[in-house]
Amino acid sequence: MDFPPKPAIIRPAPADLRQDWRREPKKASFLPGLFPAGAVAGPAGPDLSLLSAAANAANQAEYTFSSLSFGAAASDRLLIAAITGNTSGAIATLLGVTIGGVSATIHAQANTSANTRNGHAAMVSALVSVGASGDLVITWDTAGAMLDCEYALYRVTGLVSTTPTDTATDSGASPSLLIDRANLGFIIASASAVAASTLTWPSPMVEDFEQSSDGTLASFAHTPVTAGAVTNFAAGPSGDAQSPSRYAAASWA
Repeated sequence: MDFPPKPAIIRPAPADLRQDWRREPKKASFLPGLFPAGAVAGPAGPDLSLLSAAANAANQAEYTFSSLSFGAAASDRLLIAAITGNTSGAIATLLGVTIGGVSATIHAQANTSANTRNGHAAMVSALVSVGASGDLVITWDTAGAMLDCEYALYRVTGLVSTTPTDTATDSGASPSLLIDRANLGFIIASASAVAASTLTWPSPMVEDFEQSSDGTLASFAHTPVTAGAVTNFAAGPSGDAQSPSRYAAASWA
């Protein structure tokens, strides 16, 4: 009986047994706890936005700015109000502020002695976690002497702490308004510049609002969230303001 031929045994050449490393995908190799560049994203910092700003030129002690947008609700939503006011012949002190019915903390305020025009500036904030809108109520202790009141309202989430990193106040025609800013932090400032026609904020500050009322220029500005800490940043604006002008600032991170 004839049997079929045995199948041939094919042995690969030695070169075929070698791994072609050029065709193999690279595999990451690093020790536990040590990550290659780009493998893990760093912290993005807080999310800051301007919600609104306005002025009220009525002569009164309490100012209500109604039905303001607060943006999306969040458990860590901090609403920051930069505030200015202007008086004639009297000193005014900010008695209290509520934002969406929540009592705000007054972090900094600057007021002046009795002049023909007196600038007043303040920074306040409140943790308002619920509600898409609400009222901002600003109360001064000087009834009848207030000539106007202005505000800028900011929303921020993702803060390490809702307590300001630093606060500052200043006065005069050429304020320094020195303030520290932490890494991934920002600064918000208010200016009540008596007899000023214009103000210029130092870079990288961005002006958010400017309004002239009763011989005083109100202005608000902020710095973007920025990496790297800064000590004694000179946040005061330049311009043609007179000595009764007042300025306030606060920083968060």
